[in-house]
Amino acid sequence: MRRIFIVMSAAAVLITAGLFQAGPAMAETVNCGNCAGNGQVEEWKDCVKCGGTGNVSCIRCNGSGNERCGMCMGSGSMDVQCRECYGTGRVNDEICGSCDGRGKVTESCNECSGTGNKICGRCGGTGQETCTMCNGQGGKNWKVPCQECGGTGRVER
Repeated sequence: MRRIFIVMSAAAVLITAGLFQAGPAMAETVNCGNCAGNGQVEEWKDCVKCGGTGNVSCIRCNGSGNERCGMCMGSGSMDVQCRECYGTGRVNDEICGSCDGRGKVTESCNECSGTGNKICGRCGGTGQETCTMCNGQGGKNWKVPCQECGGTGRVER
């Protein structure tokens, strides 16, 4: 006796048994065309440190463009050796009239012209410097979830 085997797909068996009704074709999922299937797209975002300007306040002068003079420590004047007595406080065994015997006289600071401040050496007096977070670009492209596929990378067709 010969046996015959009939090979049928699972769907054909279910249809034959009346357990499945043929309807519209099942949806097929394919790679999202918006994100090429990786679920993320690039989106420009302004830098949170500089607010999109590419510049921030100088950290040395706090945006003022000036910094305290290092020579006079911001006072605008300095005590220097008296030129009359060469710092001894005496001329011909008498108290020096120029420095009143102190050996020093107060002069306006040559470094800052007596103002106590000088142009900031870090920012060159602008009060601004390039943002280190965005390298002056004002922002950058960030990877964000694709809106088209909800970040899955796949869509139904």
